[in-house]
Amino acid sequence: MSQATIKRVRLIYGIVLSVLLVVTGILLMIACFSIYRRGSEPFTPANIADAFRIVCVPMIITAVAAVGAIVFWLIYPPEAPKKKATVPLSVQLERVERTINYDLCHPTLLTAIYSEKKLRRLLLWLIIVMCVVFTAPAAIYVLNFSHFTIENYNSDVVAACMYVLPCSFIGLGCGLSMVYAKKGSILREMELAKIAVEKYGAVKVERTAPVPASIRSKRIVLGVRIALAVIALSLVIAGIVNGGMADVLAKAINICTECIGLG
Repeated sequence: MSQATIKRVRLIYGIVLSVLLVVTGILLMIACFSIYRRGSEPFTPANIADAFRIVCVPMIITAVAAVGAIVFWLIYPPEAPKKKATVPLSVQLERVERTINYDLCHPTLLTAIYSEKKLRRLLLWLIIVMCVVFTAPAAIYVLNFSHFTIENYNSDVVAACMYVLPCSFIGLGCGLSMVYAKKGSILREMELAKIAVEKYGAVKVERTAPVPASIRSKRIVLGVRIALAVIALSLVIAGIVNGGMADVLAKAINICTECIGLG
């Protein structure tokens, strides 16, 4: 089998296996939600077996496909990737911009370059705002313990998921869209900078070391990471305080002892 055929088979097999994993995961989540909707005592062997019946066949097919992927990998191991030094787009852009002759460059071209810079700053702030807008309501909902009652705890958890998950997915989608838009802005500005260098000449710049990333950008990224870590820690503490951790542990024990049969 030629290397081109091996790569093609590996690509097709990877796509199929990925689809199987996604389908199995979706069916598994549907099964878990269906268990929550089965009354005050949902964790009985009959209820669990009935809920997970839809996952059985896809899970077996996925497991067989995974074993087949391992066997294929052992027979046709992938080639060692060639290591290439990758430079971030922002660093490449800074290097190109340092060679622009701003004194001779046409004002229209400079205006287009500065517009792309302003667009990226706007996108960065929009990403932060989107994270706050879609994360804060979900956190407030979960931290409000009045939404969770002992009598209807299962239905309350399902209602919380129905409220929190859409907010999370919408916020994630908006954030990813803006990240791709920011990457496109960098590419457009790099093309404009290259045109400016080619048309109006370049300024010689000695580069003894890679151009470091902006300190301001590093601080913003660090601030976003700290904010996400604080939110995650708050949700974990909220789950412990309102008894969610004990309930999850009890349900996990019930699944192991009743469904799998370790007891």
